[in-house]
Parts: sequence; structure tokens; C-alpha cells
Amino acid sequence: MVLIISCPFCEKELPDESEFCAYCGKRIREETIDYIKEPLSTKIEKRFQRTLETFRRGFYSLLSNLEQRVENSTSISYVNKEKIVNTIRQFKVTSTDEYNEEEKEEIREWAKFVEEAISGNKCIICLQEFDMKDKEKLAVILCPNCSYAGHPKHFEDWLTEKSSCPMCRSELDKKSLVKGFLSIKEKQLVFSST
Repeated sequence: MVLIISCPFCEKELPDESEFCAYCGKRIREETIDYIKEPLSTKIEKRFQRTLETFRRGFYSLLSNLEQRVENSTSISYVNKEKIVNTIRQFKVTSTDEYNEEEKEEIREWAKFVEEAISGNKCIICLQEFDMKDKEKLAVILCPNCSYAGHPKHFEDWLTEKSSCPMCRSELDKKSLVKGFLSIKEKQLVFSST
């Protein structure tokens, strides 16, 4: 059975008898002895810190990419993209240490949701495109803050469970929703209130 050690420089796994790291090329024999003597708790703490830093970079990168996609999207005119970008920036400013695991997962899910919905021609709840075939207008409800639209039943059901907009996350109640219709004018969806 071959014992496995980690290179103290690049952390790749190597057979115990290695004198040089096959990945980074550095001499490890002398350093390995000190590394093996290092307490397990110290090794775990160092690895945890590296994992946490990798997560931070990944989380920040996810939000930065999402911010770019929202800013560059060609969503329809009634949508307030600035509100979504501001929400993303708020998440970026807050340190990832300040979010618990449940909140981090919720933000990841929200980011995927925004990515799917940024075209503006889908219901923000069910993510299905608004079906305008054979219709002059389609009833919708808008968030008063970001102007993203949803099917009336879907939006009202959403607010029964949660009290915030699924897109911009601003506090909402059923009374604050803007009711209206989508219609097609000059090949674009246009919102008009009732």
C-alpha cells in the first residue's frame, strides 16, 4: 500500500516516497517531514481557509457575471434593470462571511432565477413566455419597483408565500402590485395599466 502525502507548495497528492513534486517541481522531501508533523487541526484550518477563499471568489464572480448579463440584456422597455443591478451590488458589497449557508443557497437560487428571467418577456414566477398568440392583450401584474411582470394568479400566489418581489426582492404586498395588460406594438411587448 502506497502512502499519500500532499505537496506543501501546491497541495497535489503524491506518493510518500516522492522527493520532488511531479506537479510544481519543487523539492519536498525535507519540507514534507515538517508538513507531516504539523497538527491535523492546523492542516484542516488551512484547508478550510483556502476553501472559504475559493468560495468567496466564486460567489463574487457569480454575482459579477450576473450583473454584466443584466446590464447587457436587451429586455423590454418596461423593465427597470437598474433595480435588479442594485440588488446584485448589495449582495456583492456584503461580505460572504455575513451570510449563513441557507442565505448563500437562497442567493445562488435567486441568481439562477434572474439569469433565466432577464429577457423580460417571461412571467417572473413560472418563467414561461407570455403567450400573445391570438390575443390583443394579456393581463399581467407588475412589481412597482422593478416593473417585471407576472401572470396575475402566479404573482398573487407568490405573495401568499413570500412578501417580496422574486426579481428585485423589495418588500411587497398584494395591494402594491400594478395591474395592467401587455400588448404588442411595433413587435415589442408594451405594458399599459388598467
